[in-house]
Amino acid sequence: MLPEILAFFKKDALSVSSYKLNFAMRFMGIFFSVVSFFFISRLIPNRAIVDYGGDYFSFVLIGLALSNFIGLGMGSFAGIIRSMQTTGTIETVLSSKAKLSTFLLGSSLWNYFMTILNVSVYFIFGIFLFNMKLNANIPAAIIILVLNTICFSAIGIMAASMILIFKQGDPLTWVFTSLSSILGGTLYPITIMPDFLQKIAEFLPITHALRAMRHAMLQGYSLSALSTDILFLLFFALALIPISLFVFKLALKKAKKDGSLIKY
Repeated sequence: MLPEILAFFKKDALSVSSYKLNFAMRFMGIFFSVVSFFFISRLIPNRAIVDYGGDYFSFVLIGLALSNFIGLGMGSFAGIIRSMQTTGTIETVLSSKAKLSTFLLGSSLWNYFMTILNVSVYFIFGIFLFNMKLNANIPAAIIILVLNTICFSAIGIMAASMILIFKQGDPLTWVFTSLSSILGGTLYPITIMPDFLQKIAEFLPITHALRAMRHAMLQGYSLSALSTDILFLLFFALALIPISLFVFKLALKKAKKDGSLIKY
């Protein structure tokens, strides 16, 4: 399985590396985003986010970085399935000896690598150009990132199920993206929202992921101090993975039965 996945990675790396301008534009986009939020942070009083160390620039950069992984988890698998539909390769993949899981993991590996690179660039700009303040508990941050990735990859698998059935329509990603952008706390702490919205936000994985990641990266919280949010993420992961795989199998079975795999 590993050699096949690495072969996909090498193929994507060779393909993307031939377009060097894309890399430059990507990193320039990150730079402009970081600069914009640095100036915005000068308008935000430190007392507004005292629970996270009091530095809005560091607070929002963590939010932007983690949202990259969240967006990737929700959109990667659905994008791969949609690409296979439009190029007419989905039946070939399903009828080949290679497992669909191998194809999906291999096809998404390059995207995950680029997301890690993007997030690293966010932090490089933030730390060396704009004095981003970190007091990081790295092991805790890694655990949070892994659980966050599992949660949103599960949602992404369910979104891929929607693509198998509805082709272009993907309401699940739209719903989660909309709720997460408003209620998750990417750009502002959820404590500024009305109480009833804060209660709704607690049912979203992004809320716990962002809160735990900020405490781990900005204030060095220990695993025991982060245990509530980590347990929530673990619960989401354990619940969503089997559900998402079951839903995907049902969607694949229905698409095969209807003969709609090659339709797009």
